[in-house]
Amino acid sequence: MIQSAIGPIALRAPTEIEAIRFEDRHRASRRKAADGESVEGALYDNGLEEVLACVTSHKAAELHPADDGLLSDSPGVYERLCDEFRRLGGGALALCDSADAITEDIRLSYGRKALGFEYGGIKLVVRKLSWAEFQAFIVEREDGNTWATLAKFGKRCMLAPAEDLGALWDRFPYLAMTVGAKLYELAQWAVDTKLGKSANG
Repeated sequence: MIQSAIGPIALRAPTEIEAIRFEDRHRASRRKAADGESVEGALYDNGLEEVLACVTSHKAAELHPADDGLLSDSPGVYERLCDEFRRLGGGALALCDSADAITEDIRLSYGRKALGFEYGGIKLVVRKLSWAEFQAFIVEREDGNTWATLAKFGKRCMLAPAEDLGALWDRFPYLAMTVGAKLYELAQWAVDTKLGKSANG
């Protein structure tokens, strides 16, 4: 809940689909406009509709800038709404290393490719991105759906828990994106390291 000129604004947690759409649209809206390009229209949709869909205390028109709502007078309030949207979806939770999450069976099957984490009190085990998956990720993100792509690969690489994953994604809408981002970060570091070794002979 955040405070505003029209009173406290309450939000519900976003669904995973809402969270992914919001992040991809918000990211796209932050890029610089090309010479002569208009900043109006869908290209610069910053996820407003996804955020307003989660507001439970007011009608969307009371906030929507196009309807002369709160955000037309106080546009800066939107950033606080975004922060609350992310917090409720688990976007502020840290993905912490947890080697003890890796069972012996998983260790025997995946070796050093298995990674253990803890997120929101839940133990997770994922595998590293393969070479082919990393290349596919690079291609798919060119469509502008970076966070959707991160979520896709985050889910694909999940090893444990192996049951009730649907409930896990529902409980933590940002989990798949967070895992995907971590795997990409680790893969990028590994690629950079290998390239450095090749360059040095």
